[in-house]
Amino acid sequence: INGLDLGFTVAASDWTTEHFQARLGRSQEPPIGARRGSSPRSVQAESLPASFDSRSKWPKCAEVIGKIHDQGHCGSCWVFGALGPLDSRLCIATGGNFSGSAAVLSRGFGASCASNYDGCLGGWEYWVYEYVDREDGIPSTGCSPYFATGSGTEHFQQHGTAPPCPTTCTGEDYPRSLQEDLYQPKGVSKYTLIQDPTAQDLETVKRLIQSGGPVAFGIYCTDTFMGYTSGVYTLCGDWSPNHAVHTIGWGVEGGTKYFLGQNSWGTSWGEKGRFKVKECVPTDFTIPGAFTKDSGSYPALLEK
Repeated sequence: INGLDLGFTVAASDWTTEHFQARLGRSQEPPIGARRGSSPRSVQAESLPASFDSRSKWPKCAEVIGKIHDQGHCGSCWVFGALGPLDSRLCIATGGNFSGSAAVLSRGFGASCASNYDGCLGGWEYWVYEYVDREDGIPSTGCSPYFATGSGTEHFQQHGTAPPCPTTCTGEDYPRSLQEDLYQPKGVSKYTLIQDPTAQDLETVKRLIQSGGPVAFGIYCTDTFMGYTSGVYTLCGDWSPNHAVHTIGWGVEGGTKYFLGQNSWGTSWGEKGRFKVKECVPTDFTIPGAFTKDSGSYPALLEK
């Protein structure tokens, strides 16, 4: 396939098709109410640069924004897709107070609690945002560590399931209770879900990234994407999404406009965990509802 001049390169992978499918996790269709109840928000007509990277605009939050995670052998991409932007936007909203190695909201808690079934079986990003507003929030990873372990192909030996929703902090020697560790950015559930984005929608999404930070998006993942190593992934089609990721910016390469994405398959995949996709690849975008440093509950971070 590398000889077809598609604009990106791939490499052979040790993952079997079964293992690959287990690392996805996007439900095929959201409820009808979610599709009808969300529409693109109006944003100021700030000029759009040809390229943009959230890490550069918010340098105090560059570490949080650029952190690459590994979902392991569990179909929890929807939680990672939701919390990558939420971590980033918490840092941005608090002026960098939510930063450092401990600034990671619990992916494990999200997978166990934000779904009414096993979170390793897939979901939608907005489920996490609705849960955070509906309940008391979501703890840090220090309080509630992620349950799927390993990296690369080392953890493909068994199919993971999400444990029951925890009622206490399970992190070793964590010094405060679950209730004391909950982060609740009020208003995050007023998300925007844009499906089958038009050219105008793509411009709106870029403005929302430029003004507020990273956003989640869905893609249809193939074995070609599994083997992606570099360049701009250009395989577009009228497909339903089966994987959730998030974007931190955009750019142009070889005349092709792309979104800069971050996956949740560890740093050994793609361009150190990141990738570029042609603008026609995203099937949908989920933008968290707006919140401020004064519109929620943000406990002081506890460094490990």
